[in-house]
Amino acid sequence: MFTVGPEVKGKLSSYAKNQKVMTLAGVAGCVVLLTAFSSSGSSATGEGLQGVRQIAKSVDLSSFKHCPASDPILPMPKDEWMTKPLWLPQFHHSMPHHLDDKLINPLTKTEAGAKDFYTSGPGLHQCIADTETVTCNNIYPKMDMDINSHYDEFYNKYILFIRNPMTAIPSSHNSKLNRFHSVIGQTPEDEWASTRDGWVAPMFKQWKNSIHSWRDSKYELGMYLVYEDLMDVNRGPQALKKMAALFKEAGFDAESDEEAIQCIWYNGIGKESIENHKIMGQEYEGYIPGFREAHKTFFLRELDKFLKEIRGDVELENILLRYKWEIDGRIRIGV
Repeated sequence: MFTVGPEVKGKLSSYAKNQKVMTLAGVAGCVVLLTAFSSSGSSATGEGLQGVRQIAKSVDLSSFKHCPASDPILPMPKDEWMTKPLWLPQFHHSMPHHLDDKLINPLTKTEAGAKDFYTSGPGLHQCIADTETVTCNNIYPKMDMDINSHYDEFYNKYILFIRNPMTAIPSSHNSKLNRFHSVIGQTPEDEWASTRDGWVAPMFKQWKNSIHSWRDSKYELGMYLVYEDLMDVNRGPQALKKMAALFKEAGFDAESDEEAIQCIWYNGIGKESIENHKIMGQEYEGYIPGFREAHKTFFLRELDKFLKEIRGDVELENILLRYKWEIDGRIRIGV
């Protein structure tokens, strides 16, 4: 367990304390995980994975039984609109592919409100399109661009997708192979292990820079969209509710009915992904990516440095403290 340093102890809000309590609720499952996936580096397949699948049964999804199989039919596209899209930056494709589409389109009743800055096609140029754009997904500064030059075209607030580097880095690696190397699903574990040692330090630096770069831009933070919250059965719908309020502030016709938002969340994330995250802490079900003991030490040390650099941003401090706690107690060492 890590110790909170004096530089942040006074700012550890009730939110951060509550996060500890909520994370502790998963300790029983974590004990099973750590037993099944010991430091010997056993694969999260076969008997080991079967041993932890029971954790998923603790996910109570009964409150979503009333939800329709899919969200209501979207309205016809608008011919005119006065809204400006919000940036939705993320660290190097660490968000599951198309997750923004599945959540934002029904949440804002748009045909294609969630767009990708790097997609080109008829009537689409860097998220400015023939249909109303709500969010513009991008991976700046990994892909260099002058985001401030687009200030007049975009809403003055952004939504920053943030994820624990312990899972964001292997997810980014998977995404690269899925998108550009025809790999389907999770990359083989031996391939991850052979790539990992050269990736952790530079990718962590990029992960941190992706947060700093937006904090230093002309735009204001609208909200942190925390992956771990988004995938949680209790906190996920609340994150979506907060995002809907921000969209409404920006002038979009965002959903306000809490029951409808819950169903949008459930349909968008999906039962399988909810259970995968409960079991594996990620979107994949093949194995839990392992690290070396030196990587764990590196993560904790660098997060301490980061905490000093963002001092005063209590919400981000709480997120980083939570990530430290998760890495310290739940990282898989071995392989």
